Amino acid sequence: MNASLLDSLHAILLSPEFYILITAIAVLIWESVGGKERPWVSSYLTLFGLFVTMLMSFGFKEPEGITFFGTYTHDGLAQFMNAIILIASVFTVFAASHFIGRWSKSPGTFYVILLFAAFGMMLMASASELITLFVAVETTTIALYILTAYFKDDRLSAEASMKFILIGTVFATIMLFGMVLVYGATGTTVLSEITNAAADSVFEGSEILLLSGIIMILVGLSFKITAVPFHMWAPDAYTGAPTPVTAFLSVASKASGFAVIIRLYYGVFNQIAGLEPFLANTFIILAGMTMILGNFLALPQKNIKRLLAYSSIAQAGYMIIGLAAYSDVGISAILFYLTQYMFANFGIFIVVTVVYNAVQSDDMSAYMGLSRRSPFLALVLLICLLSLAGIPPLAGFIGKVYLFAAGIDKGYYILVTIGILTSVVSVYYYLIVLKKAYIEKNADVSPIAIPFGAKASLWVAMLGVILTGVFPNFVVNSAQVLGNFILANLK
Repeated sequence: MNASLLDSLHAILLSPEFYILITAIAVLIWESVGGKERPWVSSYLTLFGLFVTMLMSFGFKEPEGITFFGTYTHDGLAQFMNAIILIASVFTVFAASHFIGRWSKSPGTFYVILLFAAFGMMLMASASELITLFVAVETTTIALYILTAYFKDDRLSAEASMKFILIGTVFATIMLFGMVLVYGATGTTVLSEITNAAADSVFEGSEILLLSGIIMILVGLSFKITAVPFHMWAPDAYTGAPTPVTAFLSVASKASGFAVIIRLYYGVFNQIAGLEPFLANTFIILAGMTMILGNFLALPQKNIKRLLAYSSIAQAGYMIIGLAAYSDVGISAILFYLTQYMFANFGIFIVVTVVYNAVQSDDMSAYMGLSRRSPFLALVLLICLLSLAGIPPLAGFIGKVYLFAAGIDKGYYILVTIGILTSVVSVYYYLIVLKKAYIEKNADVSPIAIPFGAKASLWVAMLGVILTGVFPNFVVNSAQVLGNFILANLK
């Protein structure tokens, strides 16, 4: 057995993806043996496996040279995105653990599918070869299809999943065809070899083929991050899915999508002569459309999950400004914004989960008088919504300033102006929710019970938003160091 194969096997056995896969298998075995009698064990097993995976992600050092024949890399970008994905998975388990018994007679199955989704996302963040990337994307997407339809007897959930599947299949096909064109133009699927192949004299005459492939891949990835006009699946999927799944979709799916875009377009395609201006202009257009449409379509919504779906679309638009900047500041801003977005979004969606299980409604009217029924839930909702709106001194304000600074540094004054104006629009629809929670009254004033796991998650989310905003230096400095490292190592 040669040294390269031994290194690859060693990398597999120590990689964080291996441990999350083992956790999924362990939970599946437990579910078949005794999961129905003691479902709480499945949630504990899942949480234990996620924490072990997180430790392995930060402790894993890949062997010298090529890892698993050039298909996998575990660098700073993968480590950061893995942390976001794993923390989002932990939040999802806590949010779902006390309510999942109402959705299914075998709750362990939910955790297994969640773990497979997280496995696919982590592999997306680490994939350094196009075929591996596509397998990772499809592993993630199929798991998300199932999670979206987890309310098996709910018509809205089934309809949302069907739309998700149909639209997702179309975009997966477009992305796969784009990868085929890139291979046809360069003769390789390994990311580190594509740039060299494109610079070779043999490549002459294949520019249109390569450019078409790049555009198609970007279309497929824009679907993952809910960029306009490829966002049409998100409002229905977010509304119909179980609320913890919606939160997971809005955070972890975005993180994995941005990881792939950064790796492909910063590390590979931007290195091809003449493509950087085209890609920058493409991201500028995507950012502008996503911010405008996401924020304005959120205004008339009466269902809070649908409102948050359009809010999530708008938030992706702000992060795309960092992609357009193509700089270490741009990457650092995306990393910081993803961190605060994770805390704020999960804080809101856990509140939505608790309220839904108390009143069986996601309508905005369900939040009337929330401050009287549960001051703590109303407080978390207040802080997290204001953070998403970019109100100082919360983390969302620092994140938007960071992203806008990256845009200004590149001279994107119109784009930044659009970002500022659409942020003002977002304040209006977030305040509509808070008006119902704090000002409008409800005939039902009975207290809303908050399970221990949900309460602990709410405290973590709220403190994460506050501390990251009031004391941003540590996170900002860490993001800057990581941004510099990522850009230097991707080039």
